[in-house]
Amino acid sequence: MLSVVIITNNEETFIRECLESVSWADEIIVIDAFSTDNTVVIAKEYTSKVILRDWINHAEQKNYGIKTAGNKWILSIDADERVSPELRKEILELLNGTIDKEGYQIPFKNYFRNTLIGHSGHYPDYHLRLFKNNYFFKNVDIHEYVDIPKDKIGYLKNHIIHFTYDSIFDLVKKINIYTSLEYNIKHRKSKTQYIWQYLFLPVKKFIWAFFYKNGFKDGMLGFVISICLSFYIFLELVKTWEVSKYEDV
Repeated sequence: MLSVVIITNNEETFIRECLESVSWADEIIVIDAFSTDNTVVIAKEYTSKVILRDWINHAEQKNYGIKTAGNKWILSIDADERVSPELRKEILELLNGTIDKEGYQIPFKNYFRNTLIGHSGHYPDYHLRLFKNNYFFKNVDIHEYVDIPKDKIGYLKNHIIHFTYDSIFDLVKKINIYTSLEYNIKHRKSKTQYIWQYLFLPVKKFIWAFFYKNGFKDGMLGFVISICLSFYIFLELVKTWEVSKYEDV
């Protein structure tokens, strides 16, 4: 009844615990982008359906896995995510009962190292990850999503555990990667920028995360996360400026 789809690329640090958390599923499909570490070796301990495929983007990899799935329902998770025991029980009870929805949003608990990021907009953090196999991820470069009408979406109570950042280095690395993708999508069509934006928008984001979203309740971690969210906005803006000033001439 349930196929789990996982995409990987050099995930030997995370993949075993991820696979352990979904070992109860009817089928596990791993779409691997030719990892050079032990990811594939570990994955084959849990499933015979490990498919090597050149990386295109997140959506393309996930959709390929969905197309090969042999069950009606799909659970899409990443290598640095874990299905909690409570969520496992909830999913099994749901699939063995009467279902009136096409997909389900699942709340995430996001962690920095082994510390829960309880605020700053990181919780509750819902993602549509359980859905029928006739739906696919929108083919976008960043923040791929499954497009299901709102009236056909339900909400689960229990969590996926997400080890979002394993160090400050990792956090900054992800900011750099995602802002490069983000500015291409949001800003390159409109190159009009004003100096006040470089100050006001990052400060606005910090206030939103640290005060409005209660980041201060997480202490120093909440402060660091809020500053990094602010820096994300700033970096996105200056990357747009750089392209318009120096590359599009």
